[in-house]
Amino acid sequence: MRQRKLGKGMLRFVIFAGTIVLMILGCVWPWLAVYPAAWSPLLTVTALLGGQVSVALLLVVPCVVRRRFFCRTVCPLGACFSVIGSIRRKEARRPRFLRNFPKIGAFLALLTLLGSAVGSFGFLWLDPLVLFASPLRGGVWLLPVLGTALTLSWLAPTLWCRVICPLGGMQDVLSIPKSLMTKPKTVVRIERRRHLLRLGIFAVLFAGAFEFLRRRTAADAMSVSLRPPGAVSEPFFQALCSRCGTCVQVCPTKLLTVRFDNTSVLNWGTPRLHFDPGWCRDDCIVCTQACPSGALKQIALHEKKIGLAVFEFEFCRLYEDIECTLCGRNCPFEAISYEWSEEEYRRIVRIDAERCTGCGRCIVTCPIKGAERPLNVV
Repeated sequence: MRQRKLGKGMLRFVIFAGTIVLMILGCVWPWLAVYPAAWSPLLTVTALLGGQVSVALLLVVPCVVRRRFFCRTVCPLGACFSVIGSIRRKEARRPRFLRNFPKIGAFLALLTLLGSAVGSFGFLWLDPLVLFASPLRGGVWLLPVLGTALTLSWLAPTLWCRVICPLGGMQDVLSIPKSLMTKPKTVVRIERRRHLLRLGIFAVLFAGAFEFLRRRTAADAMSVSLRPPGAVSEPFFQALCSRCGTCVQVCPTKLLTVRFDNTSVLNWGTPRLHFDPGWCRDDCIVCTQACPSGALKQIALHEKKIGLAVFEFEFCRLYEDIECTLCGRNCPFEAISYEWSEEEYRRIVRIDAERCTGCGRCIVTCPIKGAERPLNVV
């Protein structure tokens, strides 16, 4: 028994150290940045709902056969909790208000999965691998959540994993109760009915909560950000995005930033694209390849489209009869042309919607900067 525990602890340490190494190497080689978040069964299922199939989906199978397989063997955050639990004094008692804390992990998991499938708010940012890796990848806003989890693990070592974690809750829903395979048939029937009743209650609660969030989202006049290429439509993006910061880290031109504003809480932590230091390179789709949750679909270069450039003539130099064709000469797709307008009685700019990809090169090369810039991408 002691050798078995030692071997299990060594396996967990190797996985923990490997996760740290992959996180550090992901800062140097962007193609590794998708790990370790891509190993999460919760993120792989949501990616499947978003139209992406991942090899890591095979991790879901052991979670069905063995209860909490991922938590017991793979989860690096669980390894941190184990270390904290071993340091904490055994005789210390957890606070009274944490003893009867309701189990909400399965409910959060069901809310996240259904929200990702239909389009609503989810809780992928509570996934342990996202919490563990995101602070190194631009997701600094999740540090308070990670600190709360570590604090709770000190007060009550199993509270976060057993009660709050949506990945653990999903495993509880998927796993076959051990009692159904070991107890007599009469007891099995009773416990099977109880298990189905719990699933039914979770489904009803989830349907009600989802309908509330769907109406709340539809009624909210949100300001939609300019998303990275391959982004799914709103509000599916808000549900599928795990706020892990991987796309922000791997962007070679540093055009992606994490969004925080007062328009909608649903947008907090999601990536926003802006053309401040440069434009989106024509040969780059690395963010779509690094997204582990399906919020950014894996697309080919010829399918890349961010938005559409719009032109406001009153801010252009042509409006003042000053000759300027910088935007047209620098457009790599020949989507900008100039023609004579009888209404304005001067040359104006035309945007070809079929050719324009919204790369932002015309914005960067435009000599007019600031709020009165004639070109923008929507």
